[in-house]
Amino acid sequence: MQLPRSLLTRFALPALVLTSLAGSPAVAAVDGTTPSALDSANRSIDAGDPKGAIDLLDIHLAAHPDDRDAKFARAVALSRLGKTDEAIEGFIKLIKEAPQFAEPYNNLAAIYADRGEFGKARAALEIAVARSPGYQVAWANLGDVQLALAQQAYLNAASLNKGDAAIRTRLKLLESIRPLQPAR
Repeated sequence: MQLPRSLLTRFALPALVLTSLAGSPAVAAVDGTTPSALDSANRSIDAGDPKGAIDLLDIHLAAHPDDRDAKFARAVALSRLGKTDEAIEGFIKLIKEAPQFAEPYNNLAAIYADRGEFGKARAALEIAVARSPGYQVAWANLGDVQLALAQQAYLNAASLNKGDAAIRTRLKLLESIRPLQPAR
C-alpha cells in the first residue's frame, strides 16, 4: 500500500492568488502599480494556461522586480506547469524576502506533500499557521499531512506485526478518512 501523493488543497486557490500577500485585496501591486498584469496572469492560471501566466509575469517582474504578489503568482504557475523544483525555489526566495507571509509556506507544503515528503510539508504548514493563525486552508492541510504521517506510522507498524488487530483497526479507520492510493 502506498500513501496518496496529492492530498493538500492545491497550491494557491484563486482567492489566494488574487489576494495580496499582505492580506488585502489585490487593488494595487506591492510597488503601487495597477494589478492588470497580475489579474491577467491569475486569469491565465485559472484558465489552465500557466505558461501564458509566466510569460506575463516575467514581463511584469522585469519592470517591477520587488512585486511579491507577482513572484508568488509566478511560483504558483510554475507548480501548475509541473516545474516543482523551480516553484520550490520561488517560494523559498519569497519566504526569505517576506517570512511573515503564510501563503508561500502553504504552497511549499503542498509541493512537498505531493512528493510524499510529509515531514517537510508538516514543518512548512506549522510555520504557516504560526504566521497566520486564522489561515483555514493551512490548518486543514496540516490535518491532512498529520493523517498521512499517522498512516505511514501505522503501515510501518503493521509490516512489523501483521497480526496486531489494534493496528489494523486504526489503519482501517484512517483509510475511511483518506483512502490509500497507489503512488503516481
